Amino acid sequence: MELLEALRTRRSVRQWTPEPISDQQLERLVQAAASAPSAGNRQPWAFVVVREPGRIRRLRAAIPGMSGAPAAIVSICLDRRRADREPGTTEYDMALLTLGGAMQSLLLAAHTEQLGACALGSYHIPSIRSILALPEHLDPKLLIALGHSVEQPDGPTMRPLSEICFFEEVVAK
Repeated sequence: MELLEALRTRRSVRQWTPEPISDQQLERLVQAAASAPSAGNRQPWAFVVVREPGRIRRLRAAIPGMSGAPAAIVSICLDRRRADREPGTTEYDMALLTLGGAMQSLLLAAHTEQLGACALGSYHIPSIRSILALPEHLDPKLLIALGHSVEQPDGPTMRPLSEICFFEEVVAK
């Protein structure tokens, strides 16, 4: 799949078949996420991959908006030892943006592997920390649900470029 096609056709998937995801696929997805650019090459991330059905059920209970049963969930965590500074600083904000790049890389890699994925940002943090046995320096910032899609959903209507892209200066409309 070509990159521009992957960017245009990737969709959030919330329903999966019970088919498992191979170790090799999961490793490729995490490698893709870890290949994302990072501010100052700090690489302030850690990835926790969960496939055990009981643990996935416990995670699902802590994620109010989640539907369906994925084959795996990847937690993208901020490693505060590598984030350089505290919340509210530009350096910390850049670390969070770096995690967003890792998320996008993982989502695109999943799409190229013909897997369905959905980024999840609303969850009960203390429960996630406990279920994943996260050490103090790792903060769960994003969860990615993964599996083999039941179907490929239609994409949303996108705003036209003429509304969002300006060359040299913003032209009011």
